[in-house]
Amino acid sequence: MEEFLLEANYHSNETCWKCKGTKLHGNMCVYNFGRDAAWVACRRTHEEYMASVGETVPLTNLPGWHLSFLKADLMHIALLGVCQWALGSCMWQLVLECHWAPRLPRGTWRERAAAQLSRAYFDFVLWCRLRGLQCSHPPFTVCSMSMHQKTSWPYLKGKAANTLTIAKWVLHLSRIRADRAPADMHKQLVATMLWGFVEVFRICGAAGTWLSDAEARALDVAREASLQGYGALAAEAA
Repeated sequence: MEEFLLEANYHSNETCWKCKGTKLHGNMCVYNFGRDAAWVACRRTHEEYMASVGETVPLTNLPGWHLSFLKADLMHIALLGVCQWALGSCMWQLVLECHWAPRLPRGTWRERAAAQLSRAYFDFVLWCRLRGLQCSHPPFTVCSMSMHQKTSWPYLKGKAANTLTIAKWVLHLSRIRADRAPADMHKQLVATMLWGFVEVFRICGAAGTWLSDAEARALDVAREASLQGYGALAAEAA
């Protein structure tokens, strides 16, 4: 969206070219993922879009161009976007809980985290090997988690395909934790959210050119799990 100079992009308050949702709090906030969210019913028509942006967007000057030609890119939105925020937070929580190394020597927060992440990577590689999965992701480090300061927001850097493989692994860990603590709503939400993201790509990867009715219904369930879970956890973190 930024490359084509679209006015509606993630860095602006009005984030979407399809609807009139906004990042700002209120009735049209796009972070409301409910089916009855106000922005769902406020789709932009081609005529409305052209009237609002005029000739400021180069794409609109192409002969025969229509707003419906713009499609959302799930790889960048999810695997190289929201999933990396979600995985960064989930993995960093495990680091803070000393999941991979309960008895670490003393040191700075960075040294302790590095030791946790080193053992986490060993666990991840072994998990992949046992399941015959290929992954080119480099070892986990404090910097690859975007933790430049102790108060930074964790964000897992990586390629899209690797992000999906890591999501499957973190889902595996989260399911074990959720099964052991059925009354812990936070752990249930984490497992539900990660299942939703992984399931979305499983369904899309297995589908043909067009989704069947059953696949569409399954995708809708996965969407609800991923976004509603993410929204609830984001509110909890805030």
